[in-house]
Amino acid sequence: AQAAAQVQRTGTPAQVAEAVTELDAARRRLYAILARE
Repeated sequence: AQAAAQVQRTGTPAQVAEAVTELDAARRRLYAILARE
């Protein structure tokens, strides 16, 4: 969470966009883990 906030504060627009994409993918993977249980 701290790394995401750091990117938001100091990252370039391209870095922020990439971080959003990565976080979205991670969120989907985490929900997939929960769905298996």
